[in-house]
Amino acid sequence: MKTIPLFGALALGLALVACKKEDEKPKSKTELLTAKNWRITADKRTSVTNGQTTTTDAYASYPDCTKDDFYKYSTEYKVDMNAGATKCSATQAQSTVANWNFSSDETRLVITDPRSGLSINSEVLELSATTLRLKNTQSGGSSQELTFAAF
Repeated sequence: MKTIPLFGALALGLALVACKKEDEKPKSKTELLTAKNWRITADKRTSVTNGQTTTTDAYASYPDCTKDDFYKYSTEYKVDMNAGATKCSATQAQSTVANWNFSSDETRLVITDPRSGLSINSEVLELSATTLRLKNTQSGGSSQELTFAAF
C-alpha cells in the first residue's frame, strides 16, 4: 500500500513541473526601443519610374564606416546617432542627438533634428526585442525599408 503515497507524490511533482510560470507582461514599444542599441542590417529601396518598379539592396553599397553606426534611443525621447568605432571622416562628429517619439497609436516613429526642425516620419513595420523595421515612403510610390538589429 506504499504505492499510493508514492503515486501521489509523483503526481504532485509532475503537476508542479507542468505548471506554467505566470506570463510576464509584454513590453511596450518604448521599452523595446530603448532597451538596446540598434544597427542597420538591411536597406531595401524601391523606386517607381514611368510605372516601372525597381528594388535595390542599398545596404550592399554601404561603406564599412557606415555599417558600424548605431542608434541609442532613451526614455527621455532623445536618440543618439553614433558613428561607431570607424568614422567615415576625421571631421565627422562621433554622435548627433535628435528627438524621437511615436505617433499616438505607436504605428509611426518620428525623429526630429532640433537644429533644423526637419523630421523623418517612418512607419513601424516590426518592433521586437531583436528587430526594428521601418518604412519611409515618398510621393510617387518610392520607398525605403530599413531593418535594424538590437545589440
